[in-house]
Formats: sequence, C-alpha cells, structure tokens
Amino acid sequence: MKKTALLILMSLSVALISCSKSDDNNPSPSDTSSSVKENVPGQWKVSYYYDNDKEETSNYLGYTFTFASDGTLTAINAAQTYQGSWSNTVDDNLPRLVISLSGNDDLIELSDDWVIKSISNTLISLEDDNTTKTEQLKFSKVN
Repeated sequence: MKKTALLILMSLSVALISCSKSDDNNPSPSDTSSSVKENVPGQWKVSYYYDNDKEETSNYLGYTFTFASDGTLTAINAAQTYQGSWSNTVDDNLPRLVISLSGNDDLIELSDDWVIKSISNTLISLEDDNTTKTEQLKFSKVN
C-alpha cells in the first residue's frame, strides 16, 4: 500500500513539473489571425505610446484611428485626415499588426510591423521586437 501511494505521489509530481503554464499575453499566430479580423475593424484612440526613453501618448491626443475591414486606415484629428493601411501577418513565428501611415512625423512613427501582445474588442496591445529599444503602443476602442 505504501509503495502504491508513493508511486502515485511521484507520478503526480512528475506530471505537475512537466506541465507548462500557458502564456495568454503571447497569443499564438493562429489564434491571433481570427481575433485580429474580428476585433480590429472600428474606431480606436492611442491610449499609450512609449518610445525608447519616454512616454509620448500626448502626441496622439485628438486623433481617431479608423481601421476598416478592407485594410485601409484613416487617422483623423481636428485639422487633418491622413490615409494609410493595416494588415496582420506572422513573422519570426510572432503575430503582427502591420501599420503604415503617412502624414506628420508622429503618425509616421506608428508605421511598423508591431508584435501583437494581446488583442480584444476593447484593447490592442503592441510592442516592437527591436531589442535595442523599448517601444509599446496601445489602442483603446472609441465608444
């Protein structure tokens, strides 16, 4: 009886040690593709932007970004309308949201192939994969 209990305990220990924790913050490419198509189209605002050494969220106050399901992207503020595009892809086995905008320097700064950290119908969290600097971008859904 003691040997059986000991064997069961050892088996459970090995099973628990060999299990890996799921990382919901790093979605798999296949999970992300359908999530992007479902959640990205709509109107968004930049709720956080950090570029290398400082937060620059305030550069995007007053902008609304409209991601259309056909891949077009429009950035609108009180004075101007800027056109661009967006798409999702996988590169280096990482799900990405590719943003391409023209216009002023602040908008051009957002043009990149961002790694998707998380995505929902209310928040898109992105980061650059360049290891020499820290760059993070978050969009919040406009209600």
